[in-house]
Amino acid sequence: MKILFVGLGSIGQRHLRNLKKFFPKFEILAYRKLNRKLTLDNKNRVQRFNLNKKYNIKIFRNFEKALLERPEVIFICNPTSMHMKYALAAAKKKIHIFIDKPLSHNSKNVKKLEKIVIKNKIVFMVGYQMRFLKSLNFIKNQIEKGKLGNLCGANIYNGEFLPDYHKYEDYKKTTMAQKKLGGGVINSQIHELDYCIYLFGKPKKVYAFGGKLSNLNIDVEDYVNSLINFEKDNISVNLTLDFFQRPPIRNMLITGTKKTLFWDYYKNEVVINDYLLNKNVKKNFGRFIRNEMFENQIKYFFNLIKLKKTKNISDLKNSIESLNLALKIKANLSKLN
Repeated sequence: MKILFVGLGSIGQRHLRNLKKFFPKFEILAYRKLNRKLTLDNKNRVQRFNLNKKYNIKIFRNFEKALLERPEVIFICNPTSMHMKYALAAAKKKIHIFIDKPLSHNSKNVKKLEKIVIKNKIVFMVGYQMRFLKSLNFIKNQIEKGKLGNLCGANIYNGEFLPDYHKYEDYKKTTMAQKKLGGGVINSQIHELDYCIYLFGKPKKVYAFGGKLSNLNIDVEDYVNSLINFEKDNISVNLTLDFFQRPPIRNMLITGTKKTLFWDYYKNEVVINDYLLNKNVKKNFGRFIRNEMFENQIKYFFNLIKLKKTKNISDLKNSIESLNLALKIKANLSKLN
C-alpha cells in the first residue's frame, strides 16, 4: 500500500514511526515544502539518523506529482490552516484520509468536503488520539452506566508552557504560536473540546473569557476560560486552557449526585469518591506511555480501511462538532476583548 504524507514534522514523524512498526512493507511518499532534516523520537528528542533514508521515503516538491503515484492513503500533518486544501484534493481522488487535529481553523469548505467524503465512501479519520486512552474510556463507561448519578458539572484544566511543547525549535515559529497557521491555545488543545463532546454530547451554550494574556511573543490567544453547557444531564463544564502552566497539568473533576470522579492524565489514574459509602476508590491504568494512544489509533484506522467501514470513533462528523465548538468559543472571546 502507498501512503502519502503531507508534512513530516513532529506529529507526522510519530505517525510514520507507528505506521512502519505495524505495516513495515507500506511504501512511503512525502510532500514536503521545507524538508527539514530534523529527526525525532517518540519523546520529541532529536535523533542523528536521516529520516528519509531510514524509512526509504520518496520525496516530492510538487503535490500534484505526488498524487500521480496513486497513493491509497494520505496523512495530512501540515499546519492547521492548510488542512482543507489537501483534504479536498485527496477526497476528490478517492484517497482515504487521516488528518491531524483540528480539521481546520475555520468552517470554509467543510460542508463541501463532507459531501465528497460521503459520496466517495472515503475512510476519514481525525487525530483525536485521546479517544483511544483507556482511562478516558473508563470514564465514559462510568458516565454511560450512570455510576456517578445525575451529572451536575465538571471542571477541566489543561495548561502547558508553549516553549516546552517542542524544545528542539523556536516556539515563535511553531504552528501553535501563529494565527496565519491556525494556532492558538483553543486549536492546539482542542482535544479537551473533543473529549467533552465524546463524554457529554453536543454543546448548547458557550460563554468564554481570555485572549493573549502572557508576555509570550505570539499573535494568538494563550488563555481561555469557558463555560459550556452540554446535552448530557444539561451539564455545565468549566474549561480552562493556557500556554503558560509549568509543570504541565491536565485533569478533570466531574461532580455527580452519587459520586465525584477525578482524572489525572499524567498520573494515568482515576479517583472516585462515593458519597454514600464515604469511600475513595483509585484506579490506576499503569505507567503512562503516550505513544500507546497513537499506536491504537493507527491500527484502528487501517482496520477500518481493510473492513471498508467509513463510520468510526473519530470521523469527519465528530471533528466538525469539535471545530464548531472551537469557533463558538473564539467568537465569544472576540466579543469580550
